Amino acid sequence: MSVTGCLVKGDEPKEVWLAEKDGRIYGLESSKIELNAHLGHKVIVRGYVLPEGKEEAGEEAQKQNKTGKRETADFHVLTLKMISTTCTH
Repeated sequence: MSVTGCLVKGDEPKEVWLAEKDGRIYGLESSKIELNAHLGHKVIVRGYVLPEGKEEAGEEAQKQNKTGKRETADFHVLTLKMISTTCTH
């Protein structure tokens, strides 16, 4: 699965989110790619959505960031391709 959007700082320290144009937000994680190095960049990430337990899923549904947007899912990044050094949305 691939997702395109802008990398933004999450609510937690060292947390990185990918924000899509349609408003969906993915909490990203990767052991191989330094995601913080791409904050503010428009990127395509390839990987997979991480499964969540029922309790965690309920917590995620309630959690909103400072702009009122909800995190759609946690996403494990296998590859990252930078499209632009700036985001337009």
